[in-house]
Amino acid sequence: MLKNILKKVLWAGAIIIALWLLVGSYFVFWGTYSDGYRIGTVIKLNKKGYIFKTYEGQLNLDFFPPGGKGNTQSNLWDFSVADKSVADAIEKANDNGKKVKLYFDEKYYRLPWVGETKYIVNRVEEINSN
Repeated sequence: MLKNILKKVLWAGAIIIALWLLVGSYFVFWGTYSDGYRIGTVIKLNKKGYIFKTYEGQLNLDFFPPGGKGNTQSNLWDFSVADKSVADAIEKANDNGKKVKLYFDEKYYRLPWVGETKYIVNRVEEINSN
């Protein structure tokens, strides 16, 4: 009798731990930590990868600190694009010399078939400078 109860408790514990690991894995691999947008000029967009080919880019945020001093490297933002139509829209805006507004999702963890960064761009808008 006691042996059967202990067996049921162990099975219930194993199921709870397995479910907890599944839910945790979902949040880590597919969950979104934050979302937002960044505005600037795309200075690089290329397709790269050994097995999983993704679009990787760099956005110049066009920000200069007061007085013109500071590290310009911090003005560059690295991003990934998984969707070819979004990459094509970025290239089109870049060919027209337009600034872009890149909408992104920041992931908890980087998946190799989605991109090399945790910032996945999913939409782009051209910014008209008047």
